[in-house]
Amino acid sequence: MMRRLLTLAFMLLAAVSASADDCRQAERLVKQAFELGSTPETFLEQKRLLTRALDLCPDSANAHNILGSIFEAEGHDGMALKHYQTAARLRPDFAAAWFGAGEIYYKSGRFPLALEAYLHACPTDKDARARIRDLLAHNRYQTAADGAILEKESLLLLFDRSRRAELQRLLDGCRTRAGGNFGMRGVLVEPTADFPNILFDLGKATLKTDSFRQIEEIAATLQELKTGQVIVSGHTDKQPFAGVTSAEENLRLNRQLSQERAAAVARILIRRGIAASRIKTRGYGPTQPLIDKDTPEAYARNRRVAVEVR
Repeated sequence: MMRRLLTLAFMLLAAVSASADDCRQAERLVKQAFELGSTPETFLEQKRLLTRALDLCPDSANAHNILGSIFEAEGHDGMALKHYQTAARLRPDFAAAWFGAGEIYYKSGRFPLALEAYLHACPTDKDARARIRDLLAHNRYQTAADGAILEKESLLLLFDRSRRAELQRLLDGCRTRAGGNFGMRGVLVEPTADFPNILFDLGKATLKTDSFRQIEEIAATLQELKTGQVIVSGHTDKQPFAGVTSAEENLRLNRQLSQERAAAVARILIRRGIAASRIKTRGYGPTQPLIDKDTPEAYARNRRVAVEVR
């Protein structure tokens, strides 16, 4: 019995030694790939070296991170994100990998996930802190970008209590560890998402066809959460109705329209299986603008439906 145990122990030590040797060789390949620079002419050779490195040592965070940057430069964002995520999982303090993942999320308009990634990189990466400031301005991190959909993964980060608490912890830690507030003093992550991409016919509460995909993502998120009060609120811009000159009447009409639009979204959510008892609707008209300016861009951001989960 003792002989068998000794034999097994020797085999395990030999395997560990071989694995360590493989990883040392892999890091030499990673260094070679890095030293080739970062130009389209070198990408093919770099990918060959890095693929060989990962064959030898699958847990090489450096290899995954460099591969992520190459795939990103080539426009293969899905593959890039996969490698950035793996690098960050292997080395949770790997700021470059977190920043790379954040950039992929940012480009695709998945702002809540981008904020989470940048916060991981915040303590040591000034570019990540610049992105954080940008996303916190006017609560951009919780707003659907032009032409983008906030999918379930992003919405869960805002609506799920435990995930939102972790996001807040990262934000608070970023302020402390980065040695300054840089515009983040007193910021609280709210369980709210704004959807200027939920569109209606002009002056009506009739949903445009392009709006349904976003509403489906909201419904899927709420179905997964199962509990929590859902507040659907409508918001308009402050432009007057045609032929209406009274400020008071325009305010009344906009509030009525925003309430009808919130109700239209709520009806779709109920048809998708969300209990009517969970949903409340509110109409605020133009009284809660995201951007208090008289520009077409501001009007477009302020015309929106917001969803809050409490």
